[in-house]
Amino acid sequence: EYFRSAINKLKNFENQVASTIIDGSNILRELNRIARRQFPWQFRTDPSLFIRYYKIFSNSRVAKIIEEKIGLNIQQWYTIGTVLLGAVLSNPKFSNDLKIELDGLTKKDFDNFISLTATNLEGMVENIERDVKYNDQFAYSFNPLEYYPLVQISSFYYCPVPTFLAWRITSGIYFDLIKGDSSGEFGRHFGLSFQDYLEDVSRKIINANGIRIIPEKKYKIGIIIYRYLNIFGS
Repeated sequence: EYFRSAINKLKNFENQVASTIIDGSNILRELNRIARRQFPWQFRTDPSLFIRYYKIFSNSRVAKIIEEKIGLNIQQWYTIGTVLLGAVLSNPKFSNDLKIELDGLTKKDFDNFISLTATNLEGMVENIERDVKYNDQFAYSFNPLEYYPLVQISSFYYCPVPTFLAWRITSGIYFDLIKGDSSGEFGRHFGLSFQDYLEDVSRKIINANGIRIIPEKKYKIGIIIYRYLNIFGS
C-alpha cells in the first residue's frame, strides 16, 4: 500500500509537469520520448541478456581492459553479480558482512563489486539532487538506481529494483569501461568484440547453402573507381 501510494504521487507529479509543457505543437516529440523511456521495460530479463554481454565482454580484445578498469575479470564480475541477483529476487536485502565461499573469489573481490554497484542512502540523495531535474525532464532524468542498484541502509544492502541490478551486471558495465576513454582505446576494441559476437551469432543462425559470413572489409575509393572503369570500359 505504501509503495503504491508513492508511485501514484510520482505519476501525479509527472502529469502536473507535463500539463504545463505539452500542447499541440510538441505532442509528437513527447510521444517519441515516452516510447524511448518505456521500450526497455518491454523486454524480459532472460538468459539471453546475460549470455550476449558475457560473450562480448569475455572476448580477448576487451578482457584485459575490463580487468584493469574494474579490478575484476568478467567471470568474477558475473559470478558475484548473478549470485546477488539470485539473492535479492528471494529477499530484497542482504547483510553487508557476507561470508564469501565461492571458488576464486575473496572478500576483497566482493567489496570491489560493491564499490561499483552500491551507495549509501546519503549518497543516493546526493545523486538524485544532482541528476534529477524537476521540470519537463523529470520523467527522463537518469535514475541513480540504474548505476547504483544496491543501497546500503544500516548494516544491510537493499535492491529496490532487481531489474536495474540485472542491467548493471550486463549492459551497465559499459559505462564503467567507456569512462575516461579519451584515447578511444576501449571503444575500438569493444567495436571489434561486438563484431566478433555478431559474426558468431550469424554463423549459428544462417546455415543455408551459398551464404557466407565474412568479416568487415575496408574499401579504398581508388579501387572502387578502378573497378567501375573496367566495368564501363568493357
